[in-house]
Amino acid sequence: MESKITSPHKRPLIVSMAFLFSFTPFFSFYPIQTDLQPIYLIIMGVILLANRKYLTKLSMPSFLLLVFSIISFVYIDPNYFEIIIRQSAGIIAAFLAYTFYSKYSYYLDQKLLFLIILINFIPVFIDYYNPEFFEKILGSFVRVAKSAEGGRGAAGFSSEPGFIGALGVFYILTSYFLKVKRGDTRYYFINIFLSLIIVYMSKSGTGIMYLLIFIFFVFFKIKAKNLISLLCVILLIFLVIEYVDLGRGGSILKGIFDNPYAIMTTDLSISHRVINIITGILSPFEFPFGVGVGGYDRAF
Repeated sequence: MESKITSPHKRPLIVSMAFLFSFTPFFSFYPIQTDLQPIYLIIMGVILLANRKYLTKLSMPSFLLLVFSIISFVYIDPNYFEIIIRQSAGIIAAFLAYTFYSKYSYYLDQKLLFLIILINFIPVFIDYYNPEFFEKILGSFVRVAKSAEGGRGAAGFSSEPGFIGALGVFYILTSYFLKVKRGDTRYYFINIFLSLIIVYMSKSGTGIMYLLIFIFFVFFKIKAKNLISLLCVILLIFLVIEYVDLGRGGSILKGIFDNPYAIMTTDLSISHRVINIITGILSPFEFPFGVGVGGYDRAF
């Protein structure tokens, strides 16, 4: 049964703005010295405060995020004391985002997602084909505008091509969710197409890695009846990496086919993310009560 699709005229403008800026989290009219800009968090905070009933009846995940966000500010190891606000505020950001989405996600539909993707696609397109123009006209809206020249991919309204590449995959995942879980097929194919182009123009190893993970899980869920389709996708990926310039993303794909182990030693962005995951899994065994604010280097 198809889920109810909320029409745009019933969606409060401020809720639409929260979705827009949270799906474009690196954009700001006045960027501060952090990659994630706080516009969407401020809007979400205002919305939740205006509807305080959502804050007085928190779900268990929201409550736990709130508790851990408080701990992230007050739990300090005096022997290794260093406060970095943008790091400590990460869990608070997660609390606000999770609580907002859990209460207002039904307002998100494919049409709104299309507008968000288009707003991000245009600057990526400009950055890819004319990086000097982008940096001069639109570069002031991000903390650091990194040129797409010299073999790098386009970053658009983000400070790294890897970020916009990952966002492109996030848009694909969101559009897929709206189609499968809510039966909302409007703009589905154009959303997928534009998002794939964003990932391509980013030439991002991170974006390609996330895209492969997404494809794997989609086909793994579908299982045997679409095995031929999966093999066709693998063949298509192989042909693309052989004949299409995907920058670092292409190098990652080629490395998966040629020498998967070498990826960890040659692509720092991939290895850094894998190391972070491993650190998060193993550090509680050595530091069961954590390492305190600013203690990442100790855990690492």
